[in-house]
Amino acid sequence: MDEGKIAFSVGVELSYLDESLQRSLLSDMEALDCTPSYAQAVRMHKEYSTGQLREDRIGELLSESKPNQRETLKLPLDALRRFAPRATDRQLEAFVFRACDHYARFLKRQRDRDSR
Repeated sequence: MDEGKIAFSVGVELSYLDESLQRSLLSDMEALDCTPSYAQAVRMHKEYSTGQLREDRIGELLSESKPNQRETLKLPLDALRRFAPRATDRQLEAFVFRACDHYARFLKRQRDRDSR
């Protein structure tokens, strides 16, 4: 927390863990190259309070997918708007997915044709 790698609120929740679990957490964070979210830290604190938190459980919690760490693709809206100038953002998103679906079917037809 002092190095700015985790948020203060996360650090507060983790401060309730005993020293051996904190060391295990640090080791897992380094091995997995991630930090716990606030929700994960709260769960660790609750599990520790009830005597259920074990070293292997820490790795399980850290390995969970976090919403802010999901890969995304960002496209400039102005570039997409030339294809659908009056579309809303949701409509543009649907447009892109439909275009990708059509392109994937086109490629499949080409592969099928080439394999004959």
